[in-house]
Amino acid sequence: MSAPKKLVPTEPHHIKFIDALIANGGNITAAAEAAEMGRPNATNVAHRYKDFILDKVESELMLNGIKAARVMGDTLTDDGSVAGGKLRLDAAQQILDRIGMSKRERIDIKVEATNGLFILPRKDIEDANNSET
Repeated sequence: MSAPKKLVPTEPHHIKFIDALIANGGNITAAAEAAEMGRPNATNVAHRYKDFILDKVESELMLNGIKAARVMGDTLTDDGSVAGGKLRLDAAQQILDRIGMSKRERIDIKVEATNGLFILPRKDIEDANNSET
């Protein structure tokens, strides 16, 4: 079973609304005004194209990941004179966490067995009946 297709806006005022929504940081009222549509209609458009909007937000977050990595690198050489350095570092860490670039735990599994364990493929019922005769 395949995943349902994501709706992609095709009407110019829907596209304009979504672009304005992303650009203004999620203010639906301002985005609706920019796209010249009513607030209730804009809310419906936002719900209808939720997956499309989330993909755009994820892309923007990924692009901010580059800035976040730079902030972390600059913090290594910073002498502590930059105000809000800790706050910037925490924000950078949050962004990197959300895009999957933070600490990765690695689990090593080591199994020592004295006897061998074999996992065989499942035997079909027809094959079992044929082998009995």
